[in-house]
Amino acid sequence: MPASAPGASVDSNSGVKLGRAEWPDDGAPTDAEEALSEQRFRDVEANPHAFVPREETKLRLMASFKR
Repeated sequence: MPASAPGASVDSNSGVKLGRAEWPDDGAPTDAEEALSEQRFRDVEANPHAFVPREETKLRLMASFKR
């Protein structure tokens, strides 16, 4: 993937820009990202049995490759 400037590039397959320009300088989440995170947390709190823990998901995924 050719870089047009240091820290920035364009993915010719999808046209999505990748690089520093798309990320906040301080790494803090945007308001939309923060709201999504809070909503997901509330969803898990309200219905914890509807979600698979990360470690269990990882084990299931790894097991599927061992078959």
